[in-house]
Amino acid sequence: MGVTERLARASSRHPWRVLLGWLGAIVVALGLAVTLLPGNLTTEGHVTDNPESVRRSGSSIATSRPTRAASTS
Repeated sequence: MGVTERLARASSRHPWRVLLGWLGAIVVALGLAVTLLPGNLTTEGHVTDNPESVRRSGSSIATSRPTRAASTS
């Protein structure tokens, strides 16, 4: 009998233990996330790079001129 079969049999014999185990694992994971990531769990988003949208924020769409691709005809 393999490991997964033994685990499946034990889980089927004690379903409430399995559910309580999963619930406990979720509670522990949420607790660790709250304690280890306190400053990173915010709704304030910021970009760490310098994307084109930030670089071009001063120019308007009407004054910017898009580049044209060369035609192949």
